[in-house]
Order: sequence, then C-alpha cells, then structure tokens
Amino acid sequence: MGLTSTGNASFSTLWTALNIPAVTLPLHRGPNGMPVGLQFVSRRYADRMLLGIARAVSRKHG
Repeated sequence: MGLTSTGNASFSTLWTALNIPAVTLPLHRGPNGMPVGLQFVSRRYADRMLLGIARAVSRKHG
C-alpha cells in the first residue's frame, strides 16, 4: 500500500469497541522494505503501563 496508508483499521476495531488501549510498533521490515508492526494490547485504563512497555520495547529494538 505504500506510505499513504496506515494499514487496515480492522486490526484496531476490536480494541476500540472494547475501550482498551492498543499501540502498534514497527519493529521489523518485510521483504519489500515496508515496516511490519507488532501490536500491544493492555487492560482497560492501563494506558500509562502500555505506553511504558511500548517505549521499552521500542528502545530495545529501535
């Protein structure tokens, strides 16, 4: 799809419907050089914890 799209929104629809936080990090590159994301999901109201985990993973793999 190139850089003009953030991907298929259906990957986040469930988390949005359940009102729980989710974040996706581009941690790998596919065969065509495009980023491949890993999605992290946490329990409701644990946004701060989820962002801390995402930051730690991003620093380690960034």
